[in-house]
Amino acid sequence: MPRVRDVLVALELIAPERFAFDFDRVGLQVGDSDAPVLRAVVSLDRSLAAIEYAATIGANLVVSHHPLLLYPLAAVTEATYEARVARRLVQANINFIAAHTNWDSARGGINDALAHTLGLHSVEDFGSGAMVATPAGPVLQQAAGRIGSLPDAVSGVQFASLLKDRLGLDPLMFCSADRMIKRVAVVGGAADGEWRAANAASMDILVTGEVKQHNGLEAMESGFAIAAAGHYATEQPGVVWLRERLAESVPEVEWVIFEPVAGTAGRPWSLG
Repeated sequence: MPRVRDVLVALELIAPERFAFDFDRVGLQVGDSDAPVLRAVVSLDRSLAAIEYAATIGANLVVSHHPLLLYPLAAVTEATYEARVARRLVQANINFIAAHTNWDSARGGINDALAHTLGLHSVEDFGSGAMVATPAGPVLQQAAGRIGSLPDAVSGVQFASLLKDRLGLDPLMFCSADRMIKRVAVVGGAADGEWRAANAASMDILVTGEVKQHNGLEAMESGFAIAAAGHYATEQPGVVWLRERLAESVPEVEWVIFEPVAGTAGRPWSLG
């Protein structure tokens, strides 16, 4: 019978923990590495909805992209959201593993899935990543971002339409409607600060989840473009790919994707 530790071994091959950024917390966060796993849920978020779904279908494990315990809990009570989720996991006897920035960066991870979803070709690495100390100085383990090209150049309006078609939401475009776009950088989630690296790499636009006003302003007035396509929309394709990789690596476990209804559990909707 497969155990939680078998999933952890598989994850280390799929998304090595050394690829996680310094601030991050990945791996087993709630549970027992020796616990059996027959059914598991893969989710973008460590939401109560995902945990309840796992409990309803009799799952022993939730693998979430976003970690639950990024910061220490002062108490495991009903006082904070994270503590409520942790309590529910324990009550339902469900183990919890996070694969966050290590899965952002890994080959075939969040950003490769996003590049593929947008139809980019000639995809390469770029941007920030985990660093490791060496006698010669810090060395980049694996960049998280990806850059690539569209088959043909399109206008800003056409690119916004492509994003809506491929990701399911109307994006916010920090550029003129007639800007021509061909070379595209992608970093799913919250990575608007990577626009400078994308600009330095001669990209036409950065696609990420959300954009702070000051970053959008500076990028636009620096002659660069950013598209805010939504955190869920830019990362869910990579969550689907993670389920597929885990199903290949630990086939004895039944792997189920959690996809919340739009308007619930961290998945937004738009009128467009």
